[in-house]
Amino acid sequence: MQRIVRWMAAALALAACGAVLAQDWPARPLKLVVPFAPGGSTDVLGRLVALKLGEALGQPVVVENKPGAAGNLGTEQVVRAAPDGYTLVLGGGSNAVNANLYKNLGFDFVRDLTGVALIGISPNIMVVPPGLPVKSAAEFVDYAKQHRGGMNYASSGNGATTHLAAELFKSVTGVEMTHVPYAGSNPALTALMASQVQVMFDSIISATPLVKGGKLKALAVTSAQRNGALPEVPSLKELGIDVVAVSYFGIYAPEKTPAPVVQRLSTELRRIMKMAEVQERLASFGVQPQDLDTAAFNAFTREQIAGWALPVKLSGARID
Repeated sequence: MQRIVRWMAAALALAACGAVLAQDWPARPLKLVVPFAPGGSTDVLGRLVALKLGEALGQPVVVENKPGAAGNLGTEQVVRAAPDGYTLVLGGGSNAVNANLYKNLGFDFVRDLTGVALIGISPNIMVVPPGLPVKSAAEFVDYAKQHRGGMNYASSGNGATTHLAAELFKSVTGVEMTHVPYAGSNPALTALMASQVQVMFDSIISATPLVKGGKLKALAVTSAQRNGALPEVPSLKELGIDVVAVSYFGIYAPEKTPAPVVQRLSTELRRIMKMAEVQERLASFGVQPQDLDTAAFNAFTREQIAGWALPVKLSGARID
């Protein structure tokens, strides 16, 4: 009985401390860790969110790029940070993949972080060189089956969503393609434009400008529906090819961050995502805003991790 009383007293004290912290928070600038290099799609979104969140909170939100290990280094930095609401991470599809890909991550993405707000989802897009004699995903499948042994697909690296989406496409359609991994999306796209490889399932954020510029040809997107950035491009799903593979972007805080602080962050971020200027900017990137409360966002995170299990298994990729 005494043990239960002590436990309840400790829990009440912890809740009281959290409430006091929430009243004074934020008293100084926040840090948003972007676990990828500057200039990429995740970094661009992170800076947009940081600017608007800083305006809402009355304190600057400083972006810190911490690339490495497919996003794991920056994510782990936030996992180890004090749970005081001053350190956040921009997580997403790479984390969901890594939860299946890495045998020993050193942290548990679901257990050690709490979801604050979902920014939006973004599909990959199936792109080919302009000179490839196909006009649709169905024609690509026929062409690939006629050129067995001569089809190569690019990716931004082993275990990346660009790799896994292609493996899922291979499994569903039965086409044979050889994986050619590159050290990032830019060199992979450069090789694709030069016809050194025949196809890539790249992020719609980085591939759309090349499609609009006529440097690549878009065949389909990997979301269940079409995407507003390229509304004329069909989804694989609507074409009868049962491939759905989307990335997402969201804000996470260390586990045990006081609930009132998490709620304040969630409220502000969800309000920001409803701003017309923000939605217009996200749409230009091919990101579809989503509005989920913290409980729904944490459930969404678990669903995303489960959803990438099959593509990781199909790829055969595994990192110890």
